[in-house]
Amino acid sequence: MKKALLALLILLLPLLSGQTVAATFAEKNLTQLVAEAEQIFVGTVSALQSRKLASGAIVTDVKFSDLQLLKGSSQGADIVLLVLGGEVDGLRLEIPGLPQFQPGVRYLVFSRGNGKDMFPVVGGPGGLFQIQPGAATGSSIVLGSSGTPLAPGITAEVLGDTAQSPVTLEQFLAAVRARLGTQQAPP
Repeated sequence: MKKALLALLILLLPLLSGQTVAATFAEKNLTQLVAEAEQIFVGTVSALQSRKLASGAIVTDVKFSDLQLLKGSSQGADIVLLVLGGEVDGLRLEIPGLPQFQPGVRYLVFSRGNGKDMFPVVGGPGGLFQIQPGAATGSSIVLGSSGTPLAPGITAEVLGDTAQSPVTLEQFLAAVRARLGTQQAPP
């Protein structure tokens, strides 16, 4: 309990002193995202529920439904990620640099440290991708965590030398599966 309070105080101290601190994450390539993720899944945010922990920290349970699981396991039909931040009884905790999940939006998520890390996504915003219907192709397209085009490095990793935007969900998932295949231990 004391460790949790100390960690929360260290996290909130710069905010209380009037300084702004943003969460920063090391940039990851697709191979690193796949290797470091405990779970990789595509899912739609079906609920956001903020609550206050006994330590006083405000957290949000982000519930994903309509799942397509690529790596790891799920305890049921849904996956719930525990993320630091949210709003409870008029008190709001927001960490600059952390992506905000939107209800009804479909995401591709590379998750690690759920329930232990303040933002359980490998590489922070770099391991979270929005999935949107593609108007021209009829296929879903993959965008960055905030709905912006993918970083050129990720696009090149997924498509190789034919780096053209947009990247479809099928292309992205094929690249993930190819990397998952290389992680398999020989018999």
